[in-house]
Amino acid sequence: MVEWQKPKRKPVWMSVEAYADLPGTTTIREFSVKGMVYVTTLLDAKKYPKTVIANFYQQRWHIELDIRAIKNHMGMELLRCKTPEMVEKKSLCIC
Repeated sequence: MVEWQKPKRKPVWMSVEAYADLPGTTTIREFSVKGMVYVTTLLDAKKYPKTVIANFYQQRWHIELDIRAIKNHMGMELLRCKTPEMVEKKSLCIC
């Protein structure tokens, strides 16, 4: 277990309100599996074994890579829309 301290100075990119809402410290769990270091707030090692967390991370990583490949294949790698309607509108403008 590792305890992270809130920075003494607010980061430039963060609002004053968001900085004020942060707790003074955050306890995290840090571990490694096959040389890869993982950091999580899932502190209960019995409930969340490190190999399970590592496997989920790897699965998510592959999903992210697949999504990126699909977006590249469809010419949508620079698409920044957040709703299906805006994606449709943006794709009509590109074609």
